[in-house]
Amino acid sequence: MCNILWMFIFFILFFLSFTNSFSSEINLKVTNITEAKGFIHVAVYDNPKSFPSNEKKYLGLKEKVEDVSEKIISITDLFSGEYAIAIYHDENGNNSFDTFLGLPKEKYGFSNNPTIFLNAPSFEESKFYVNNNDRKLIEIELRWNIKEYL
Repeated sequence: MCNILWMFIFFILFFLSFTNSFSSEINLKVTNITEAKGFIHVAVYDNPKSFPSNEKKYLGLKEKVEDVSEKIISITDLFSGEYAIAIYHDENGNNSFDTFLGLPKEKYGFSNNPTIFLNAPSFEESKFYVNNNDRKLIEIELRWNIKEYL
């Protein structure tokens, strides 16, 4: 009985060390933060069909702006594959990406900083690949805000 218990413990420890050895990390740096209030919402996607739907993201994070402007956001325990990131600056803290007549009222950004015109970029334009045990730095610049033009 004791041997079976030790074998079970060994198997669990071996399995846990094996799964963690293939996880990767993304370090996200957000630039062009002009207002030191509100939150930065981060959505990570692993499926082109769900990008950039808020309900179908792989992983979501919310960080205070003052914390983001002073540090890098770490996204850990990712497995190898293709990912894309969408972010927005929720200046008023209402947990919603505010628009006016379909135009953004809050700054936003995507991985790879693609050129954006009237629509969100495609998954293909924003995707990047993560290998096992990767540590990638992804820099996203917050973009256009309708208040800048009114």
